[in-house]
Amino acid sequence: MSGRARTRSLLSLAQLAILFSVYMFLVCGLAGAADYGNIDVTIANDETWSTLLSNNVSSVAGDIVVNDGAVLSIENATIKMDSSFANKRLIIIHDGGVMNINGSTVTHKDTSNADYYGWIYESGSKGNVTNSTIECCVYNNGFSIETNESVSIYNCTFRHGDGQNSVRITTVPTYGIYLHSAGNTSIRDCTIEAGHTGSHDYSRRYWYGIYIQDSNCCSLLDNIIAEKSSYYHGIRVQNSNNNTLENISITREQYSSPDHDAVHVESSFNNTLRNFTIAGSSNLQGIYVDSSDNTTISNSTINGSSGYGINIISSQNNILRSNSLTNIANYSLYVTGNYNNDIDVTNTVNGGRVYYNYTDSNVTIVDANIGHVTIVDCSNLWFDSSIIHNGDGVRIIGASSNVSIRDSTIENNTMYGINFESTSQNNITSVTIENNTKYAVYLVDSSKNTINDSYILNNKNYGIFSVGSTANNNIINNSITNNSIGVYLDANGYNNLTDNDVSDNRANGIQIGGVSGVHLSTHNNIINNSITNNSIGVYLDANGYNNLTDNDVSDNRVNGIQIGGVSGAHLSTHNTLHNNTVRYNNDTGIVFCTNYNCLTENKISDNGNLAFALYNEMSEYFYYNYIWRNNTANGEEVNYYYGESNIAIEKHLVAPNVTNLGKITLIDCANIDVGDSTLSNNVKGHGAFLWKSNNTNLTNITTQNNWYGIGLDDHSSGNNIAELNTASQNTGMYFHDNSTNNTITDSNITSIDYYGMEIASSAHNNIINTTIASTRASGDSQYGLYAHRAHYTNLTNVTITSASSHSALISISDNLTISDSSIIANNTGAYCTNTNHTDIINTTIRGEDGIYMSESHWGNLTNNTINATLRGIFLTKSRDYNLIKNNITNYTATGLLLEEHSTNTTMIGNDFTRNGAEFDVRINDSNDATITNNESTAANYTFYLTNDTRVCTLDSVFNKTDVGYEDTSNLTVMWRIDVLCWDKYHLEPVWANLTVRYGDFSDVGDVIVWGESEIPLSNHGRLSGNDFDFYGPPDSSSNWLPVVEYKENVTGQITHQPMNCTAINRWDKIEGRNTTHRNITTTITGPGVTILVETGYTPNGKCYYCHRDKLVFKNTLHWTNYSSEVFDDLDEPYTPGRCIDCHDENDSSAIPHGNASGKDLLYQQSPQLCYTGKTGGLGCHSENATQPRLRQETEFNQTTHHPLGDGKIACKA
Repeated sequence: MSGRARTRSLLSLAQLAILFSVYMFLVCGLAGAADYGNIDVTIANDETWSTLLSNNVSSVAGDIVVNDGAVLSIENATIKMDSSFANKRLIIIHDGGVMNINGSTVTHKDTSNADYYGWIYESGSKGNVTNSTIECCVYNNGFSIETNESVSIYNCTFRHGDGQNSVRITTVPTYGIYLHSAGNTSIRDCTIEAGHTGSHDYSRRYWYGIYIQDSNCCSLLDNIIAEKSSYYHGIRVQNSNNNTLENISITREQYSSPDHDAVHVESSFNNTLRNFTIAGSSNLQGIYVDSSDNTTISNSTINGSSGYGINIISSQNNILRSNSLTNIANYSLYVTGNYNNDIDVTNTVNGGRVYYNYTDSNVTIVDANIGHVTIVDCSNLWFDSSIIHNGDGVRIIGASSNVSIRDSTIENNTMYGINFESTSQNNITSVTIENNTKYAVYLVDSSKNTINDSYILNNKNYGIFSVGSTANNNIINNSITNNSIGVYLDANGYNNLTDNDVSDNRANGIQIGGVSGVHLSTHNNIINNSITNNSIGVYLDANGYNNLTDNDVSDNRVNGIQIGGVSGAHLSTHNTLHNNTVRYNNDTGIVFCTNYNCLTENKISDNGNLAFALYNEMSEYFYYNYIWRNNTANGEEVNYYYGESNIAIEKHLVAPNVTNLGKITLIDCANIDVGDSTLSNNVKGHGAFLWKSNNTNLTNITTQNNWYGIGLDDHSSGNNIAELNTASQNTGMYFHDNSTNNTITDSNITSIDYYGMEIASSAHNNIINTTIASTRASGDSQYGLYAHRAHYTNLTNVTITSASSHSALISISDNLTISDSSIIANNTGAYCTNTNHTDIINTTIRGEDGIYMSESHWGNLTNNTINATLRGIFLTKSRDYNLIKNNITNYTATGLLLEEHSTNTTMIGNDFTRNGAEFDVRINDSNDATITNNESTAANYTFYLTNDTRVCTLDSVFNKTDVGYEDTSNLTVMWRIDVLCWDKYHLEPVWANLTVRYGDFSDVGDVIVWGESEIPLSNHGRLSGNDFDFYGPPDSSSNWLPVVEYKENVTGQITHQPMNCTAINRWDKIEGRNTTHRNITTTITGPGVTILVETGYTPNGKCYYCHRDKLVFKNTLHWTNYSSEVFDDLDEPYTPGRCIDCHDENDSSAIPHGNASGKDLLYQQSPQLCYTGKTGGLGCHSENATQPRLRQETEFNQTTHHPLGDGKIACKA
């Protein structure tokens, strides 16, 4: 016997001691439970520790370390590793050590989620773990094997928790079993599970069920990775070779990350995966193989991945046999990067055979049950009379050429029907491609392929879609129906679409470019196709140069043909549309959102909106298109002229709904004569439209039933329009955007629903001998003439009418003249704002107001006849006007009104005939006006009033001695006043009832101008409601009260009107006092007067009758909430006015009074409260002072009883 064997047969003193302790436990009835600290297993004590730990329940508050040469064998034990948050325990088998455990449970001691441990077989160690349960072993990667010696794990359960409770680890990854630099390890009949019912994030799950890293020649057989156990991959194999994984079940459902795989193999070689059962909705991929050669996958079932079933990337010489792939959301089988793999027809996708053809040639396949087709670098390969269904469809990749699919059906696939990837010269002939989830045909970087005589229908996405460098493909004689977009070309171009039926698609029929990115698809030929019942029939939004010829584009739900998108780069230019029939589309036949396209011999008719339309995006206009006159719109010649000159046009155009521009459209034209023409029924466009067109004559033109009559836009200048007769739904005629120096003569311009004429940002236009009318009688107000920035406009001998609003609305238009004209309005005849140097001369005006001028200066209103039901002439904030010899009649408000500083107005020789108005002239806040009849007797007067002229001035200053009168004329001078009710200290507003009346001896008489009405607290004591310290001056919007200073007539009498203001303090009224406060015989002789009425005291005032230093009582208990009620029986806001309203004798100590103020309570408590009943050294009042008859005001007014320095109440500041 060797020395080592002899040593192991002898018992050391330590062993004897341990055995004696065990004996004592047995004697005492405590067998089966023991607590230990660190357990250090050596050759000397391994048998002892094997005996102690076996058949017992042990708690270990330390590490278990098996050292070199030691063999720890444990049977039927429960070992509870006692870890804490700060101290994690480990089971460590060092190099040369052996640990065997059978029929046991290794777990944590308590249910704390921080109580977990680790277990590691280090390099050179050995052991067997059989028939055991390993719980909560998640520290330091979990259960780790790092040895090339033999470690065998059989029939074990690995739990992240303890069966019910979870542990939580967030800082490092953890695995059910971790093979790191291991070899010859055997894992059989094991289960990896969550082992708890806690929450389901990565911190309470194994990251991977089994992780094989840098490990070789290991065997995994008959294992289960249960649902909820692995958060990330079920099994991950990394940099590991020659391993066999067989008969393994992996389930990953909702508690696992959906971005990870059941089996993930990377950078590993010569591994075998056999008899896998993989299920679960959270598998991104069933089996993922990346950069891993010579992998064999066989006899496996993969059901329900959200990505791929088997995904092989950049890997070669892999073998796939007899695998069943079902219910995969993406490709069931996907190979990319390197296609040199051996995959035969024993594999199935949803029951259909897999055809994986790599570098095959001269092969014909006929099969009615195909689930997957991948064709790589093949030639002369034919699928004939086959059914490719319920799986992945067809992928044709790389150098494949002359691959043909004929007389076959490709249907119900989860991916594309056919996917061409970087391949050319292949043929799809007489194939039905339907009900596929993605595109029916997808061409990526693929050219010179032909799809012909096929049915492409009912696919969830596009029928045909091309991207990348795809070009020169032929799509001929196909039926493409009920897809999303029928054909979508977004690649290089040069494709031919000929003789196809593209119909009933849910989105557009044919689309070239137009979704996002840079669209380079050019020079496509779309010829002789029937394109019907799509959204847009043909949508061109790529780089252009496409040819559409001989197509029937009809019955589409939106537009027939649209060139360019409504927003974006608008690159699709230079397209040719020839001999197409475009009709019965629900919106517009042809829409242009780009320039430089050419239309010839197209027939456009019977579309729901317009035959054709040219739009603009912000400042970019799409009018530069060649639409030749051999096109027809609704059976009528299209008259669209671009860049033409020196031609004569005479047309009678009555077809409806032609375009959004004009029945005659002139774009960038010059010297065109349009005469003796009728332009009608363009109900969404113009009769004639000119854009950047100059020196054109439009003569004797009649336009009816158009949206606009005539439009001149964007620098259309120097044009002459004569004998125009237009009646339009919208504006009858407009000048826009610097269309200048145009002349209109002898015309009738009428709008039914909008402006008769609009002149916007266009100057130096002349309108002569013309009638302009807006006939809308109700609804929104519309003007006869709307002029905005229409400088130097001249209207001579015009008639302007509006049935619903102002006849002429003129804004920011300087040097505008209206002369010898007639204006008839429902509201104001001429309504002018921010318009200077306006002249209205010799014009008859009828309306509510005749002329209104706002912020408009330096004008002449002369020799006008104004019949106004409210005001004849109204100037506000407008100065330096001459009003001469106007005849103003029938007004009920005033003949002439000046307000808001309308100064330096001269009024000479005007006649006024009022109809119930009090005044003929009112001058409010407007100084330096002159009124005269221009006779010598009036030469030196500011105002000279004749006949029965009545003038009223309001807040206007003038020399009252320079007023002359004749007959019964009179002048009334008025000023706006405000009244402030404030307290006797002039510090606070008073809540009061106020009455304002003329004085008893006034010329007006004892007339109340403001009744006995409340001045509420919110009005700051002011009648006007302005702030307490606001003393004016008022403006026209101020709520100040106008009162008469005097009336003067031919007698020369001047009577200044005294004003009486009477106020009652409402706080006094609450206490039963009816003291009246007055300011009487106030004479108002100037603007902006505030009458001040001392109206007693506020509740605060009652405290500072004596205490001027206590105007505001901050940081005290004194009442400040004036809007609240003190007593339930009072219905008015009230603030206590007496000490005894709030205080009694009990407050005498708490709130002492003394002879000075300070931040703290007074140190000298004399005389305390005035009503304490204590006489004291400075006492003044007996206990009777507590009676209600002792009023604070009365007592404090008796200053002799309260000498300075002694009697002042001192409050806490």
